[in-house]
Amino acid sequence: INILKRYVLQKHADLTTIDEFWKEVIQQLLDSNRTGTARSYITTLSVISKIIDCNSKFSQVSYKDLIIIETTLLKRGVSINGIAVYMRTFRAICNRAILYNVASHDWYPFRKYKIKKEKTTPRTISINEMQLYFNYKTQPADKLYKSWCIGKLIFMLRGINLTDLLLLKKSN
Repeated sequence: INILKRYVLQKHADLTTIDEFWKEVIQQLLDSNRTGTARSYITTLSVISKIIDCNSKFSQVSYKDLIIIETTLLKRGVSINGIAVYMRTFRAICNRAILYNVASHDWYPFRKYKIKKEKTTPRTISINEMQLYFNYKTQPADKLYKSWCIGKLIFMLRGINLTDLLLLKKSN
């Protein structure tokens, strides 16, 4: 009965657009309290929907569309690694669409498309600069005092993400 119920209630693949499916996935992420991933998916949908028509079916997206997305983002000055983030997110949506039978496995445009990446230049400071930062004399009344403390804490917590740090509660 459950299988029949799911079959009857499930939208047919030809009726679901990329935008509809993507928003459903975002809602699932929000419902499961995965807000960071949801934010990434929201941003990527916003960026990609300005380049290709996301109100179309998955089957209408081709390898050529992936190249158009990449080229458009490069023209806008987005870095190779920035483009890679968008493309990995789009690929994850496409993979999920296949798993949910919203798209056909035969259609998959990422089979031929390779997501490029660049080696990131390390952004490190010298030991001397670190000592100057930690030995800096400031008072709680200074307007930069709180920022200075947060900077020290980020370092001491081995580079914790600033958003994660700011979302901590006393109970954490």
